[in-house]
Amino acid sequence: MIKILTNSNLFKLYYMYNKLKSLIPILLIFGFTIVITYYSSEWMTYNLYRINDKPEILIMPDFYDKNDFEKIENIVYEKNKHLKYDTRMSERKTYLFKKQSNKYKDLYDLLYNDKFISTTDKYINYNKKELRKQQINSFPIEYRKYDKNSIGMDWHKDLALFDGEPYYECALTVSNNSESYFEYINREGYKEKIYTKPNMLICVMPNIVPHYVSPTKSGEREILKFIATFDNNEPNENYIKEINGNKYF
Repeated sequence: MIKILTNSNLFKLYYMYNKLKSLIPILLIFGFTIVITYYSSEWMTYNLYRINDKPEILIMPDFYDKNDFEKIENIVYEKNKHLKYDTRMSERKTYLFKKQSNKYKDLYDLLYNDKFISTTDKYINYNKKELRKQQINSFPIEYRKYDKNSIGMDWHKDLALFDGEPYYECALTVSNNSESYFEYINREGYKEKIYTKPNMLICVMPNIVPHYVSPTKSGEREILKFIATFDNNEPNENYIKEINGNKYF
């Protein structure tokens, strides 16, 4: 059966077309807002040095809940008077929150919270059929403080402390009122520069992403460094050397 379009029907179609056309900009703005809102709290760089198509660097501003981050700050700042110059890098001070006792359980629970575990699990298993679960490791949480004399860190790739499949080494910026910034090289070979603000979490797979930390020049920068390991990750010789290098704790 052939339906003949009358003038009335044509007018209705034209009216509907104009109505939908006027909604397109609104729908585009709405969709764009959703995307920006999502990625502002979880910006993932996917296109860097992929191993089995997994993200090798995660850059996540304002990662922890405001109240939790304040608790992290309080625990860290209580150890300011216990900081000692690092034998590995003389212009920075450091303190280790060791896992072996329950003394720092609150800090471990705050850093390794459900959001951290679910996020790192999600991206370590990106495009992977056999899922790996995060496992507790004994490597300490390290508090590092860089003053105005810090020369930063030259271009390097993090040395793997664990054998097996990839894992993440993470740095949470506690404070930064210096001129120091974080820089890394993307897949196309271009430098990407980021000024790290408090509560920004950066996680990098060792041996893969070249990165650099510029001198502080003025002010101070404080971070917490900690590690997310998964099934099949076992401490290697580098792990032992790193632990033995901290005899002053």
